[in-house]
Amino acid sequence: MNLEIGATPEPQEEKNGWIDETEKYGGTINDFIVTHYFRREGDDDVKHYSELTELHLSGGNYDELQKIAKWESAPTTIKVLYRDGQPQKMQATFPGGNDFYISGEALTDLINSMELHEDTQETTN
Repeated sequence: MNLEIGATPEPQEEKNGWIDETEKYGGTINDFIVTHYFRREGDDDVKHYSELTELHLSGGNYDELQKIAKWESAPTTIKVLYRDGQPQKMQATFPGGNDFYISGEALTDLINSMELHEDTQETTN
């Protein structure tokens, strides 16, 4: 791209539809799911999300779920549904047919926590 003084940058195309974001979210989503889905007794300070609408599990491979809960399994793919450039829903597919769907406030909090982590990384480097 040729940028001249006073030139207007070309507009970026807005994201729409399901987009593979495995590389972007791979390291963060495990912590989020383990912290918020597999909450332990006494974790009163951990935010609760609706398991029907905001942090939903589809599938039920018990052995794989135990691995996810112990941070021993990572998602094979992470896709984000965008509408007009805004993320609407995320699907994290784990081995064994376990898919987690994240939306609403849970998705907003996940994205905000990533941005906060990125900002912290930038200031410490």
